[in-house]
Amino acid sequence: MRVIHINFINFFWGVEESEVAGYTIYKQENDKDPTTWRIVPVYIKRLIDTAVSPNARYTYHIRATLTNGKYSLVKKVAVKF
Repeated sequence: MRVIHINFINFFWGVEESEVAGYTIYKQENDKDPTTWRIVPVYIKRLIDTAVSPNARYTYHIRATLTNGKYSLVKKVAVKF
């Protein structure tokens, strides 16, 4: 038997790009306050987080920056690692 340990969280998203300029992703660990984790251009649709610990809960908050300078609503994704 082989056991393979995966030490990362891999996530991706897809949206209509016509009005999106980029994304800001915030990372929250357990009950701590969220902090800015990544700011990425519109063509990035997949990220890998290797700074994770076993038995931790992570919540990623994703917000699009629109081409008109406004922001989308925040989408949240929670992961128990």
